[in-house]
Amino acid sequence: MDNRTSSSLGIWLKKGTGRAFNWLLDNNRAVKKLDDQEFSAEVEHNYRWNYVFNVLDGATFWFGASFYSLTTIGPLFISKLTDNPVPLGILAIISQAGWAFPQLFAANSTERFGRMKPLVVRLGFILERFPMFVMFLAAIIAIKSPLAALLVFILGAAWHSIGAGVIAPAWQTMLARIIPVARRGRFMAFTMFLGAGTGLLGTQVSAWLLDTQPFPNSFIIIFLIAALFINLSWVFIAFTREPIPARQAPEENNHQYMASLKKIVRQDVNFRRFLISRGLSSLAGMGTGFVTVAAIQRWDVPDGTVGYYTMTMLIGQTVANLLLGWLADKYGHKLVLELGTLGVTIGFAVAWL
Repeated sequence: MDNRTSSSLGIWLKKGTGRAFNWLLDNNRAVKKLDDQEFSAEVEHNYRWNYVFNVLDGATFWFGASFYSLTTIGPLFISKLTDNPVPLGILAIISQAGWAFPQLFAANSTERFGRMKPLVVRLGFILERFPMFVMFLAAIIAIKSPLAALLVFILGAAWHSIGAGVIAPAWQTMLARIIPVARRGRFMAFTMFLGAGTGLLGTQVSAWLLDTQPFPNSFIIIFLIAALFINLSWVFIAFTREPIPARQAPEENNHQYMASLKKIVRQDVNFRRFLISRGLSSLAGMGTGFVTVAAIQRWDVPDGTVGYYTMTMLIGQTVANLLLGWLADKYGHKLVLELGTLGVTIGFAVAWL
């Protein structure tokens, strides 16, 4: 292959990749940007429609998530494959940092796009939804090769969690556009209440499967259900009607963006304290998966008990979401974060005792 042929092939691949990326993110379609008054009217016009479909998205997502919880079901699956605690530590890092850390790098790129929905739906399918079938594949592989199953499961969990983190800024921006700020607390509270409620049903099913089906058949069924419902939630969110505001954030290159972050952290003491608090709470949350495995090893409880452990977590979330959503809208979100952190602290203290 001569230099001209190689150069032509490189240009063709670059153009082809660019076209595919533009199609994936729907960049080629002209979008009408709305001024503040038009934007507010569009939000109100589509509010009920968007409310219904995004609540359905949350409910089905939580139902599916109850079948693959990386703090309960995931550690149990790993404990069946190996006695080495290192994979549990890796899974703990994935479950805590996988969603939060990528947002730091994805936020600037996300702001360059006028429309968030293609990122959430099209790119989100590849990065967040499809990996659920990789976890399902891991359970099938476990029949013959526990080591290969372990590697595939860790890959699928990392793919899903990091992908969710990459998509998170776009998803949060889209929600901010379609749900007025004064109603977001109640929207999230009701969505998570309904989702946790469906999740309770899911934990009953997963506990029954873990009790009645031998390993790895129980996990094959559990991860398949998780994959199907996580992708069903993707169908609901695809019906979102997103208004596009005329005012967009000014574009910054990555160097300018990182410099601006450093400046914000250096100058904004309040925000710096918030980041430190969030970092400490995420670090603390890494212990949840170890609590699951420690309980199994210490008391030799049956696998189905892990399903009920997930259920107790969801019951707490179901009750708290309704109360705390109302508190957030009435008294502010800081109070809710403080109460939540206090609750987690008490939970770990009880486990320690």
